Amino acid sequence: MNYGYLRVAAVAPSVNVADCEYNCGQIIEWIDKLNSENVKVAVFPELSVTAYTCGDLFHSATLLDAAMAGVERIAAHTCELDMLVVVGAPMRYNGALYNCAVAIYGGDVVAVVPKTYIPNYNEFYEKRWWSSSETVIEKNAQIEIPSATKALGIAPFGVDQLVEVAGVKVGFEICEDLWSPIPPSSHAALSGAEVVVNLSASNDLIGKYSYLLSLIKQQSARCIAGYVYASAGYGESTTDLVFDGKTIIAENGTVLSKNNRWDANPVVAISDIDIEAIRRDRMHISTFADCVYREKSMPYRCVKTKSVATSGNVDCLDEFVPMRDINPHPFIPDSGVATDSHCEEIVHI
Repeated sequence: MNYGYLRVAAVAPSVNVADCEYNCGQIIEWIDKLNSENVKVAVFPELSVTAYTCGDLFHSATLLDAAMAGVERIAAHTCELDMLVVVGAPMRYNGALYNCAVAIYGGDVVAVVPKTYIPNYNEFYEKRWWSSSETVIEKNAQIEIPSATKALGIAPFGVDQLVEVAGVKVGFEICEDLWSPIPPSSHAALSGAEVVVNLSASNDLIGKYSYLLSLIKQQSARCIAGYVYASAGYGESTTDLVFDGKTIIAENGTVLSKNNRWDANPVVAISDIDIEAIRRDRMHISTFADCVYREKSMPYRCVKTKSVATSGNVDCLDEFVPMRDINPHPFIPDSGVATDSHCEEIVHI
């Protein structure tokens, strides 16, 4: 971290449906760009290795094998990078198929987190392909990663996981998880996650975007956490669904960065999350600690990454320029409308 800030990025790259070679090539290009921007956590959309709209091709061994090879290719590319890369990929476990967030660092797959809530209503029929993380009943489950550089060729598997990078604990959820009454990120935050990443493929409907923004702001506020959201965009075209490419970064109820929608080009949001402020607020707002005690959330495993030597990542404090707005007058609203509203409240109070 620099001055207590963690630099994160959410990317919606272009994809070709079921073309893992192309998709992984796009992801790797973005990884290199983000490394030059000193990003520590890079998040890509749900099923970004294969694309989301593959339909029954998800039951093809050819596609699943290509996805695994693509994950290994991405991992190999990160060997000398001090960056946590999170991509979406299908994973086979005990004869079932899971929609997963795959966390990669330093050349290895360090965690695989399956989606919990599988939508099967309206335009969604995901239970046709995916099993829920609830079906993973083994404690400390592990999944085979045949091509990983780890000697054992395995990675921890399950929703009960955090990954620590640059001293910051990161939690994971996927798309529909956020829309549930109690999102998995709530448990992750109570177990120590200071940043939550969400890999999504949220199609667009009239009015849905504003509701999504409110969900992200509210969840980041309730969890007193950073929230990094990357959703599928250009190239997801094999069905009647429309994907507008959404990248959003929030911190404790405030949106720090988001892209313009409806862009035919890949989009990215980059910002610095104030981790020290999050830690201070969690200590100050005693309700958070009370909730940790009351809920007694299931214990999460935490994978601690070891910093690797980098070429291109700059950690020198003298060269750090924050990628976020910092209000020099934090107690004064920065817009006329908000000022008028606050002044009216002051008079009434």
